[in-house]
Amino acid sequence: MITRFMVHTFGKWPRCARLLNYRSEPHGTRLELQAHLVGFADESQGYGSYTFGDPATTIPRSYLGDPAKFRMIGGSEIVHSHHLHGGTIRWARQPGTSKLDPTLSKNGPVKFPPISDTSDRLDVQSIGPSEIYDEVTEGGSGGLQALAGEFVFHCHIPQHYVTGMWGFWRVYNTLQEPGSQTDVMKPLVELPDRKGKIKLAVSSDKLVGTTVDWYGGKKYEITKDKTDWKANPVKVSIKDWVEYMLPPQGLPGKTEDQVKQAQAHDATVVNWKWDGMLALNEPETPHKWADYESPTPLKRPAITFDPQTGKLAFPWLRPHLGKRPPFAPNHGGAPWLEPFRVRKDGTRSTEQAKPGEQGPWSLCPENSPRKFYTIHSITLPITLKPATPKSAAIVDPIGMIFVLHEEEAEVRKNPKKQLPLVIRGNVYDCVDVIFKNEIPDDARTGWANKVNLHPHFFQFDTSASDGPTIGFSYDMSLRAFTMLKDPEPDKGMPLPGNTVLTADTKAGARSITVGDSSKFHVNTELGVGMDDPKYFEVGRIKTINGKTITFDAPLKYAHRKNDIASVEFIRERWYVDADFGTVYWHDHVFGTDTWGHGLFSAFITEPPRSTYHDPFTGKEIRSGPIADIHTLEPVSAHIRGSFREVMMHIMDSNARTAELITTDNPQAKIGAVTVEGPPSHQFPERINKSPMWFLNGGEATTGSGYSMRVEPLSVRLAHDPDTSKLFVSGIHGDPGTPLLRAYLGDPILVRALVGSANEVHTWHVTGHWFPMERYATTAMPRSTIHLAIGERYDPAIPAARGSCDGVFSTHVFQHLSDPAGVKKYLSLAFEALARGASLCLHFPVSGAHREAQFNRLRLRPHFLWNHMFHAVQFMLRRTGILSHWEYRVFQANDVFRMLNESGYTDLEMRIFDLASMGEAHSFFFARRP
Repeated sequence: MITRFMVHTFGKWPRCARLLNYRSEPHGTRLELQAHLVGFADESQGYGSYTFGDPATTIPRSYLGDPAKFRMIGGSEIVHSHHLHGGTIRWARQPGTSKLDPTLSKNGPVKFPPISDTSDRLDVQSIGPSEIYDEVTEGGSGGLQALAGEFVFHCHIPQHYVTGMWGFWRVYNTLQEPGSQTDVMKPLVELPDRKGKIKLAVSSDKLVGTTVDWYGGKKYEITKDKTDWKANPVKVSIKDWVEYMLPPQGLPGKTEDQVKQAQAHDATVVNWKWDGMLALNEPETPHKWADYESPTPLKRPAITFDPQTGKLAFPWLRPHLGKRPPFAPNHGGAPWLEPFRVRKDGTRSTEQAKPGEQGPWSLCPENSPRKFYTIHSITLPITLKPATPKSAAIVDPIGMIFVLHEEEAEVRKNPKKQLPLVIRGNVYDCVDVIFKNEIPDDARTGWANKVNLHPHFFQFDTSASDGPTIGFSYDMSLRAFTMLKDPEPDKGMPLPGNTVLTADTKAGARSITVGDSSKFHVNTELGVGMDDPKYFEVGRIKTINGKTITFDAPLKYAHRKNDIASVEFIRERWYVDADFGTVYWHDHVFGTDTWGHGLFSAFITEPPRSTYHDPFTGKEIRSGPIADIHTLEPVSAHIRGSFREVMMHIMDSNARTAELITTDNPQAKIGAVTVEGPPSHQFPERINKSPMWFLNGGEATTGSGYSMRVEPLSVRLAHDPDTSKLFVSGIHGDPGTPLLRAYLGDPILVRALVGSANEVHTWHVTGHWFPMERYATTAMPRSTIHLAIGERYDPAIPAARGSCDGVFSTHVFQHLSDPAGVKKYLSLAFEALARGASLCLHFPVSGAHREAQFNRLRLRPHFLWNHMFHAVQFMLRRTGILSHWEYRVFQANDVFRMLNESGYTDLEMRIFDLASMGEAHSFFFARRP
């Protein structure tokens, strides 16, 4: 139940106003607790249970593999946008027509679900007052990847989730019986038809001497002290087993004091320890607050494991007020699913696990095609609309975008490329992402900035590739690695673990010298060459001696003096298991602020084996909103083969593009912000007067745009006041918003996504259509769709109207009285067409060739002529003299049947008004598959 309730305002944080099931957990109340304890607030931990304890909102719980369904009811007076994290925690738009199996993963991971479905897969659903939806999750509990972990759900309107409208779904892999819970929740019984599948958790010493099985494809023998990665089954010592699965041991901030640990904001180590073969967790928190009170303050509980698989019993972390959660082991993207990363010599690698390395439980299956992206978040002024002779340029002085690191230099110097990032991958690709942040602290963020990268739809490990820290997940939100000096030492967060090399280092060296090594720990990972687009690498620290850091393996690359070394990087891994079209990914820390400045992006899922090309040069590209996709595969029920593609990032709440409804700008006078936005979204001093003064009902519009570009009508009217010519390029030039070019007959895929931030939009295309469900042959044709924040739609526009590979005139058919003769024509045409080619047929159909409306002067002679003609025709047929003049009229159902029997697909009938003849005529369109 999604509801809304206004309460009050907390200092600098938004008011606590939104609820789920009449429960609310505002980020502001949580952040105030942290600020009182340590002196700053970490916005990225608003969802975090390690930092704040579990929330007051509903926490549905289940066991790995349990089927699951969400029942949604809109209980508010406005439209909300319900989103559920977790990748394959997705559902069909119309479960009644879908062929997806919600129990598919009840017995283990599924790597090859159906590529497409008759109903589009969703992970965001807009819901209005009193609407109801059944979200039947495709993968059940844990998704198709079979993952124990946290799966957050929230309204995607950022002002709503930060003010309390969120909760999460916890999936366990061990039995939650009294005395054996892995959290402080109540016990949880098994479903009656799944009893016995889940076992009680055990401590690490109880694993010694056991052999664990990962879904029949990978077995491990856990030994007391022997590791042999080449044995069958693999032998792993208990200490290696546990240390691969946990972050490195150490004291955060190099202190035992838990408040000072929180103040250090050190995510590289956890204070766990060994007692013989028993792994013990860090000491419990001594603090008490509304969401948590430890049953054993300052005691070390045992870290527990699933006895069937040996994997960590989830959750293994415990709340520690105000503390930053640790990074994932190895800064890896799938630590729970793929804990082992082994070099050829048997030592621990600093790279991601190889696809298939963990057997059938690997996130990416063996031999998956690979794609690699290094992504940075950056800030720079972005011109949304260049100046015209009569209008000033519209510029966001603190624009924010994600970029591929390899393209960053070009993006910074070329304003045309300063757009939200669009990258692509094919079905079955294993996508490895290295993410780093360059956006520093500032007053806007309370001198405590962090950025993360949250993707939708993919199979991934939520503990390390989800972006925000949900429940007891690891920290995936990053401080700026470029901050080498604290801009405000007495405010906000401490300087992160960044330093520079003080001397050149050759490839193959094992050591580097740095300006400051005080924040680093042994056995942790350090990124070297952080700002080098070609030679970034990760080393594991073996020893620290003064300012000399020695690694456990040689460096692969040479590095120069003043290169940056930092711990502030993460790696994410995404497995593209199906064609889910457009994938939204974005910052999930300051969404109320950063989305309006452009910090959102898209990943587009293409058919298997596709390549992506610049439409101007034909060369392959790595990114960009407009591309030609070369493929032989279907991309919709009506399009097979290559197509043109455009990404449309729909925006609102963009104050810099707002337009006045009133004659002056009272918004600027009072320092108002747009749609409950943060201070950086203040209306500018001077904004244009809207030509549509009747809009909005307020003093100004909220601003808008496509992909950080706008084409205001007010600017065009200042150039030429004739409203009838607003869209004439001959007068105003082509718009600055994304412009797709195509030839007649080219199939088009539009990737429409609302990336920012509050309003419901409708997207419309003129003169064309697309199916409501992309892969459904009988789906309703549409030309307009509505979208809320986080929703995406992939309008697949077949061959343009009037473009056919073959055409038959009505004169071919109207004199054929024998259906066999008609069918012969259709069969011969089918053989003549190339595969995928289309056919247009002008068939006279009963009820379609209706007489058009004529004015009174033409009406009478028109009818008189018709009566005379038909009377003469009747008499001639009676005599048999002119039987060949017979005008045959067909039934539409008969035409569809004959086309279908001849082998055609994608059948449709359209009726057009033919002004030259004063009538409406029926045309049939068909395609040879």
